[in-house]
Amino acid sequence: MNFFPGVVSLCVALAFLCNFRPAHGAEFHVAPDGNDNNPGTKAKPFLSLEHARDAIRLLKKNNKMPAHGITVWVHRGEYPRSSTLSLDESDSGTTENPISYRGVQRDAVRLVGGRRIPRESFQPVTDPDPQRRLDQAARGHVLSADLRSLGITNYGAFPDQFGGAALVPELFFNDQRMTLARWPNEGWAEFSKVLESGPAPWRNPASDKLNAFAYAGGRPARSSA
Repeated sequence: MNFFPGVVSLCVALAFLCNFRPAHGAEFHVAPDGNDNNPGTKAKPFLSLEHARDAIRLLKKNNKMPAHGITVWVHRGEYPRSSTLSLDESDSGTTENPISYRGVQRDAVRLVGGRRIPRESFQPVTDPDPQRRLDQAARGHVLSADLRSLGITNYGAFPDQFGGAALVPELFFNDQRMTLARWPNEGWAEFSKVLESGPAPWRNPASDKLNAFAYAGGRPARSSA
């Protein structure tokens, strides 16, 4: 079983849906202000889910699994994720001795695969080159953040063709995904004239040239200015 950072909401819903406390069995605790050198008690919790998982693995390896299983209680807060938390068959319990991961408080645990960008990192665009590409009305209203200085270096690659969301970083604000900058903001850009229809077997005559068209106005030209 895997927790993927990109599907945080689903993971939280599945992994931490139940928050009742079992009558018997051992417990480990994990908290954002914990420490993996701690014993994993409520007063001294672990910091990471991985450490709780490995502690259980060690108990199983040494045949010291407690009766009635183990519950890992995950305390409220955000848990940054940079990799997948993997749980395989060796992490499974049994009907009599289950292994459970539960949130102490419902809807208060978040596994976050993204990175927080501090508000102060966003500054007005002053570089002349990108300013030339901006509409006159937008200049002075556009902010930028230097992701590399924040340690964010994996930007993906925007493909020429794709279906659904492109595999590039996304920006969330107030839990809402922001729309990728585009032109026009609504609808579609329309071309004014077909210069070359391109190769297509259903056209007569078919062409071996690449598709080409002309558009009206000079707005798109600014993207390569």
